[in-house]
This record gives sequence, structure tokens and C-alpha cells, in this order.
Amino acid sequence: MGVGASIQKGCLEKQIKQCMRTTGMQDIFEGTPQPIVEEKYQGQLVKQEGGKWQWKDKPRDLTSVTILIHGTWAPRAALNGWADPDNPNNAVIRSQLCKPLMAFIWRGDDKPKDREDASLALSQLIMSLNAQNIKVHLIGHSHGGNVARNAVAKLEGKVSIGQLVTLATPVLSDDTVEIKKIEDRTDFHMHVFSEDDKVVTLARAQSAAQRLLHAALRPLRRQAKIVPKSSESCHRKYPSADLQVRFKTKVAGPVQAHSDAYDCKVLELIFERVRGQDYGALLHDKTLCLEVDIDLRAPFASDLDLYEDD
Repeated sequence: MGVGASIQKGCLEKQIKQCMRTTGMQDIFEGTPQPIVEEKYQGQLVKQEGGKWQWKDKPRDLTSVTILIHGTWAPRAALNGWADPDNPNNAVIRSQLCKPLMAFIWRGDDKPKDREDASLALSQLIMSLNAQNIKVHLIGHSHGGNVARNAVAKLEGKVSIGQLVTLATPVLSDDTVEIKKIEDRTDFHMHVFSEDDKVVTLARAQSAAQRLLHAALRPLRRQAKIVPKSSESCHRKYPSADLQVRFKTKVAGPVQAHSDAYDCKVLELIFERVRGQDYGALLHDKTLCLEVDIDLRAPFASDLDLYEDD
């Protein structure tokens, strides 16, 4: 890494951090939703009028990118977490999808309007890259997956994406996105979830009163280690997904299971098994899922099975 690149990335991080606000355990990004590219490409992706983006001096071999979208209250993940495009743990994504990697940082507040604004900005980015013959793949964690799906639904003309991977993404009861729009503009959609993930339960609380109650009781639950129960299934499969992957880790807790979805070991095993699996039956019968058992304590002790969803 050259000195110039180091200074450039440092300036970018400083600008972004100036737009960050932390309240308790919640991080909010007050700036405009924007991409963060890998270090060696810093300064090449330039924003133009109307929300469009231009890749200056695009290398001839740059034909596709993978965009990582963080979830609620996690914009810092784009700077030094799982969504950081320079994070060495993302080697599995580079090998299984494509490089370069790009993070997409958005406000990250748990509000529909923030997700809507982020998805609009992301759709403009996708269309800008598509106009430069760059294929886009999307990986979204938690509500970042909903930002990704909503962005795909907003694409115009003949623009489409390659693979869409949603990790521990809540399937909202009031989701109004047309499934056909997602299916028509996505080459392949894989949805990864865990039944141990209780964070999704909170994310799917339908009323404002429920959200306030969950927020008020959170400190007490944390102290007493009580996991809230859901009155309905909080891990419904995504109707638009081509492949559903249910994973289970032997060291997962109610919160840990939510973040395990982007653990590099979990992703490596899932990508490896999905590529090696003849899942033609799964694509025709969407009542079936892949089930992956992972022991994060071991180098790689795991099993892969098919199961029929209830």
C-alpha cells in the first residue's frame, strides 16, 4: 500500500466518522448513503449530478463488483467490520463471487424511511455501474438485505444484478416489494438464516408499541439473559429466494446467531457446499431448504442435509 493510498483512505474514514453518531449501543451514519471501494480503487469512483456514479479510468478487466451492505445500527461495519472491503476475512467472498469488493454505508437507523432512502441510492449506484458494463452482486446482512432487495426492485430498464445473498435478513410482514421484480432482475438469490437468531424477532415487531416495549425491556433482558419469544414464525423463507439455507452453530447465542451469518467460516462452508451440491430439486420445490450444522469451535466439523420446511 502506497503512502498516497493510505492518506486517501484515512481522509475518507475521517470524513465518514465525522458523520457518525453513537447513542448507547446504536450507531447512526448522518451522511448521504455512499459506496466505499477497496483501497487501491480509492478516488476512482466519483459521484456525479443526479445521484449517478462514474468509474474513472476503469480497468479493462473490471467487469463485476460485489457490494456489501451492513444492517441496522452497524455502519461502522463498513469501516472496520465484516463489510470493510479491505477486510482480509472477505477472501471467501472474493473467491466465490468476485472482486473488487465495495461497501455501501447508509444511515442504519431502524426506520422504513432510512431503508427506503438507502435502497434508492443503492439502485442508482447499481444502474450507474451497469451503464459502464460492470455486473453487480449484492450481499446484505440483517436489514441490509432488505435494502438490497428494495434496491433491486427499483432498477429501471433492462438493468439486473448477478447474485443476491441475504444473511439473517428479517422477512417483514408488511413487505410490499413485488416478488416478480426481484426474480426478474436477479440471476440467483440465496437466503441464509438461523432459527437461533432472536434479533430477527425484534426486527419483525409489527407495531410501534411493540418496538418501544422491546427497547424498554432490552436492558432487563440482557441482565437476566432472557430471550423474547415471538408469537409467530420469525424466520419465514423469502418468497423470492431461489435457495434457502438454514444454518445452526453449536456456540450460538440469541444475539451471536445473528452475527454468525456473516462469519467467514460460516460463509466459506455454505458457499463451498452450495457449489458442490446438486440442488436442482430445491429450485423446483421451494418447500425444501439446505441445512448446515457448523461447529465454530472446531476447524470444520459440519454436516449438510436437506429438510422440508414446515
